[in-house]
Amino acid sequence: MRPDLLPASVVEGNVEWIVSRAWPESDGRLAVEVFSHAIRGVRAGHWHHGTGFQLLPAGTDPRLPALDRLAAEGEVISHRVNRRAVVRLRTSGHFVKVVKPRKAPAVIEAADRGAPFARGFRFAHALRDPEREQSGAVTLEALAGRTLHSIGQDSSVSAAEWDEIWAAWARAWVAVAASPTPEGVAHHTAENEAEVLRIWGQRIAQIEPDLTAVADLTATIAHRIAAHPADPVLAHRDLHDKQLLWDGSGRMGILDVDTIALAEPALDLANLRAHVRFRVRQELWSPDAADIAVSHIDAVAERLRVEPERMALAEAATWLRVGGLYLFRPRWRDLARDLLRSTLAEVQV
Repeated sequence: MRPDLLPASVVEGNVEWIVSRAWPESDGRLAVEVFSHAIRGVRAGHWHHGTGFQLLPAGTDPRLPALDRLAAEGEVISHRVNRRAVVRLRTSGHFVKVVKPRKAPAVIEAADRGAPFARGFRFAHALRDPEREQSGAVTLEALAGRTLHSIGQDSSVSAAEWDEIWAAWARAWVAVAASPTPEGVAHHTAENEAEVLRIWGQRIAQIEPDLTAVADLTATIAHRIAAHPADPVLAHRDLHDKQLLWDGSGRMGILDVDTIALAEPALDLANLRAHVRFRVRQELWSPDAADIAVSHIDAVAERLRVEPERMALAEAATWLRVGGLYLFRPRWRDLARDLLRSTLAEVQV
């Protein structure tokens, strides 16, 4: 696994395909997702430093039999080879998650588990289609709105409008966190989160020789997270600005609620705060835009009685995970290294 050698793009048939994301595989290869400015939709495949790129034909995947037909009905907007894809349908605008046929029931169940978020948010319901589901395709209704990730980059949005958007998020998040705990929701424990962090620390140390100290830092943070667990609330577990939608209706939309669990409140709040600050490092958002968002996130943390020290610890953990994740994205690889170095220098544990 050598993400440092992964090229930023590959030319195939006179078309340049740009690497947007990559994931490590157990066999030493990287699963890659690529896009082109000349052709709509993404493609997937593998890359290895010894054999180069092996991209699948657009809209195909032998492990995802439903993809070929669905790709003809819309645009493939996400694709991890052999695992999953998402297609936006041309006629209805709905989204279809494409998985291995045996995985479809779990996707439906996961979508249904997101119902508790309706106490504060709009979320995408599964639209049942047994015929499609048998082939591994689950249709989800389209949610109106733009992501906060996109709105944060829009200079035409005033500070007052941006503040209103984040105030709406805050009201929704408090409403969900304060609601009764639903039955049957899994518990993502402090030890579960600590194990995720340890894995990332070891992975970073293996692929970045000058960042081996990350493994020790993640182990220390993981120990502190596991040693002092906080009372759990309903959690998203992957909350960031690309998961939140605003359409001006006053009610925020939220995506990918299939990761719902019970977890300490700092987990989501710190993850969101770290991503907001990361957008400034990426030069996608202005510092002022980030400050408005952070002020609302911190106000929610205070209202939910999250200790500042716990927020700082969870945010440091997020920085390390984000740094590790973006090492596999060529456009942001140097920034990811800088982020990890600054985290090593600044985090006191």
